[in-house]
Amino acid sequence: MNDMNVEIHADACPCCDGKTQIHWVEREFDWKMGNQSFQVKSRIPVEYCQECDLEFEGEEAEIRKHDAICRTIGRLTPGDIESIQKKSNMSHKQFAELAGVGTASLSRWKNRKTIQDESIDRLLRLISQPGGVLRTQIAKSEADTSCGKILTFRGLQGTEDQLRKKSRNFSL
Repeated sequence: MNDMNVEIHADACPCCDGKTQIHWVEREFDWKMGNQSFQVKSRIPVEYCQECDLEFEGEEAEIRKHDAICRTIGRLTPGDIESIQKKSNMSHKQFAELAGVGTASLSRWKNRKTIQDESIDRLLRLISQPGGVLRTQIAKSEADTSCGKILTFRGLQGTEDQLRKKSRNFSL
């Protein structure tokens, strides 16, 4: 039986080294985020070996399930994030700095290890809009400047030794 839902696969079965077939199936599964539960649907490739009757999901199935989760909860997929970064003409490090996250976090989202939280997802969507990169850079610059002014206290000026002496004499 070789219809549009079945493909012969060249890879060997991990159990018996027989040839596998890929069956495209609709799968539903529950996914939890905090105290919320989501019903996720995804069309995934499932590999099947007729020789040993083994059925298993490979990497492509995991990719499709992760992307389905992102779409179900209203988040950008890793491919969407990668596309936004490319359109912004920024390196991985520059894009992470613009978004205000570490490069490791950005890598985890792009490599499907975790899903970005809602606030970062919104920021990435804003960055993707026309003029979004420039607007984000301006807002970040203004925030950095105002934070610098807010965090400069007269009582905390001086050398390290002077500050230690002040902290010893400090009382409420």
